[in-house]
Amino acid sequence: MKKIILIIVLFSIKSWSQLPNISYPSGIHSFPIGVLINPLPIYNSGGAIPQSIAGQVSTRAILPFGAEPYGIDIDNFGDIFVSDVPSHKIYRIPAGTTSFIAIAGTGVSGGADGIATSATFGQPLGLAVGLLGKIYVPGSHKIRMISYSGGIRYVSTLAGSNTSGSTDGTGSKAGFSSPSGICTDRSGNIYVADFST
Repeated sequence: MKKIILIIVLFSIKSWSQLPNISYPSGIHSFPIGVLINPLPIYNSGGAIPQSIAGQVSTRAILPFGAEPYGIDIDNFGDIFVSDVPSHKIYRIPAGTTSFIAIAGTGVSGGADGIATSATFGQPLGLAVGLLGKIYVPGSHKIRMISYSGGIRYVSTLAGSNTSGSTDGTGSKAGFSSPSGICTDRSGNIYVADFST
């Protein structure tokens, strides 16, 4: 049985006050064929060399069979959000757990706004968590926003429409073809990568 595993890779680099300054002996080094080669000595006239730059790899959660997670981001509380293309859903993996919860989408492709569990998405490729925990999802010629208020999540269309296009504009007057990549900055601006087929 095929399983889609969401893997979180953590990198830990030991901090140092001075960067390493690595050098090798100068000159020409000849190595005859068939003779054991002794390694060249390594000299470091700088700071300590970190023992490792890679951290622990662990499985955080296993999504349902057939899932194809594309977009992934994390909020300020450590919750992970994942967009899944075939199920047309957005999942949340609460911090410190291995469980997942479908927070938006019905499993049917579409572009209906409303309460998140009743709203529909069409193959959500990307995902970004922005200011105040709002989640931005591109797909189906639109940029959608999942907001949270009074214990309920809502989906609304931020830009684009049900029609494919490539027009600059505001709200529904903007046109997208196949928006996929998305990110936000600290000022609340949203950046979208769109491609035309």
